[in-house]
Amino acid sequence: MKVTLETDQLAVFDDVLEPAQLASLWLHVQGLAFHPVNLGAPASPWMLSDGRPMQAPAAMAWIDPDATVEDRAARYPTNTPIDLVLERLINDHPRFARWVGPAVAEWSVVTAVPWLYSAGSALSWHTDGAMYSGAYSFYVHPQWDPHWGGELVLAHESARHQRELEVDPRGRPNEDQGQRFHRTRMAELVEDKGIGAYVVPKPNRLVVIGGGHPHKIARIDKTAGNHVRASIAGFFVRARSIETIQRARLATPPSSARDHGETIETIASAERREREPG
Repeated sequence: MKVTLETDQLAVFDDVLEPAQLASLWLHVQGLAFHPVNLGAPASPWMLSDGRPMQAPAAMAWIDPDATVEDRAARYPTNTPIDLVLERLINDHPRFARWVGPAVAEWSVVTAVPWLYSAGSALSWHTDGAMYSGAYSFYVHPQWDPHWGGELVLAHESARHQRELEVDPRGRPNEDQGQRFHRTRMAELVEDKGIGAYVVPKPNRLVVIGGGHPHKIARIDKTAGNHVRASIAGFFVRARSIETIQRARLATPPSSARDHGETIETIASAERREREPG
């Protein structure tokens, strides 16, 4: 794994997996059951015009052996090629501390969700909430032409905005719905400097992003045809976020338990909180 770029916002690593490992992961991803994200879900980071991104079931790895929570997401090791990405993140976590903080002290869990973006799909400007110390995206597709779009685009570092973690009575992250469709505050943050950076989703590339930086996924151009932007992406979940949500869950009346679902499933679900990082 070689370093291609390091800034205060992000790091880009190339040649992350061996060719045979990448081929195995790509074959595995093609066999997964994907479903479209719910663009209209509350707190969805996607605008209604963002096309048809698709996700497969989440997996996760606990780096803190003392942190536990009930959930329905697959646990690492999953005995699938997705473990290749999780192993890299776990084994090399000290290399990512500049952007996501030290393991255990700052974050306890790293999630992994397979994503597909086909022609016409995008992810609008958004920031990751305070429950995450950072995020990552690993690109699985075997080829990508820059003319096809799909870049991870970041606003100027001065636009960084870390929202405070709040939870509703059911234990779910509580988001401001006032900007759900127009998002004028986000537009103002991005527009203030009006400059930033972009990263082409090259195959076998890993991008690690610090928390709170506004970013988006540029729309996949129609020239991509049947090629898809495929990635394994996820979050570094803060230990205190899990504790906060767990306390809220414990305070929830039993009759409401069926409404709030599982903690990490909620964290990892792009429909409820946050898409993929990039």
